[in-house]
Amino acid sequence: MGKTRRVRKVSEAEGRRLLAKSEEFADAARASLEAGRFTACALAAVHAAISAADAVTAHNRSEVSSAADHLEVVKLLRDSLDRGLPANNERQLVGLLSVKNEIEYSGHMVTPAKAQTLLDQATRFVAWTRSVIDAP
Repeated sequence: MGKTRRVRKVSEAEGRRLLAKSEEFADAARASLEAGRFTACALAAVHAAISAADAVTAHNRSEVSSAADHLEVVKLLRDSLDRGLPANNERQLVGLLSVKNEIEYSGHMVTPAKAQTLLDQATRFVAWTRSVIDAP
């Protein structure tokens, strides 16, 4: 018996709102990096990617993941794309999701280099998301 995915039904229009939200998080991450708030930058970058992934699944399937494990969105995202999830985009998303709990819940501070890397990954992932949603 297969594992049931936890999803929440949304309107297709929710995809555009989630894309705008992801871009806002990416902008906040950039501003935080420029202000020297590296942990805030990193967490905003992660949230940009989560909202971006949700934007695609909302746009393509009218669903977003409601699973406690954020990595579940990767499977939903793969299934929502006719051509599958490109490997480089999957690596960016998984890389960002894999550090979420450490950034958010540990006492460790994020280094400037790590913050820049996460921001770069999130920026590329959000740009890819926009290209998916804007595609004819």
